Amino acid sequence: MLSIIRRFGFFSGRIPGYYYSLLLGLVYGYLVLFGLLYSFIRKGPGWFFKRKRRGTWPGCMDNEELGKHGFLRINNLKLHYVAAGDRSKPLMLFLHGFPECWYSWRHQMKAFSVNYRCVALDMRGFGESDRPSGKESYRMEVLVDDVKASISALGYSSCTLVGHDWGSVIAYTCCSWYPDIVDKVIIINGPHPSRYFEVLKTNPTQFLKAWYIFFFQIPLLPEFALSVGDFPVFKNLFKNIDLTDEQVEVYKYSMSRPGAISAQINYYRGLLTSSSSSWLHKDIVVNTPTLLIWGVNEEAMVMDVTKGLKKYLTNVSKQYVDAGHCVQQEKPSDVNRLMKEFLEE
Repeated sequence: MLSIIRRFGFFSGRIPGYYYSLLLGLVYGYLVLFGLLYSFIRKGPGWFFKRKRRGTWPGCMDNEELGKHGFLRINNLKLHYVAAGDRSKPLMLFLHGFPECWYSWRHQMKAFSVNYRCVALDMRGFGESDRPSGKESYRMEVLVDDVKASISALGYSSCTLVGHDWGSVIAYTCCSWYPDIVDKVIIINGPHPSRYFEVLKTNPTQFLKAWYIFFFQIPLLPEFALSVGDFPVFKNLFKNIDLTDEQVEVYKYSMSRPGAISAQINYYRGLLTSSSSSWLHKDIVVNTPTLLIWGVNEEAMVMDVTKGLKKYLTNVSKQYVDAGHCVQQEKPSDVNRLMKEFLEE
């Protein structure tokens, strides 16, 4: 399959990669349909159509030790955030990944709010933030501009930027396009976009691991598949993290908001829009001091995405942790220690 994709110009400038992604998405869609049918037969209609009503967020989100809730109004958008620490301190801005929310940074908020003004966003489409419709609302240019505008709206000219998963991709790009607004950047299990697409086109294992990116390009079915059985995606995502039922409810609540599933999937759909093609084909070079923390038990990406980074990251320190994708939640003490050492350099 990989040789066929190479031959017909997948992610090349000759033929738009979107149409091939959509074709692959249809193939994976049929496989997902078979999986859903199997789940229906094995677990029954009671499990299959189970969907809990969630009108209010779980009480653990109101923990004052984590910070205070607030809203920013930027770019005709309302963004929810939680902030901790004195306003006179330097800004540390946290960007979460898919399919999470601000709560993923609770351990780091506690640890660094003594020396920083820590702000964890619900990025557009997530949690209590607005959820504009259409994949064009989730292009990289839009997502980066949200970060830039948020820093200004919070009363700062620059920040220490911390990103995980999708938040990391946005953080890398923000540093490349607007280096003056980021003092240091900390990346946690997030691939550098230029390196990721290099590996995707040459490594068959990574190509197969990226199946969900293609699956998310098709309409409707991804939304349905994620909600079947009341969001079982979180059971696998957090399998190595000691979370209470109430804490898992935080993420289910975030994804169950009206229009939230489509909005969050649109991050992937916006990635391959025709207006994003120029971004995909440009090298994202970051000169900002960078710390890359990587959980070596990552399931969605091969280790090669953490190698060959020197041409993209001119000032990078890499640290590996015996953990999975959500390393900042699985091994918070290790992550906090590495962050602290990097910030004190």
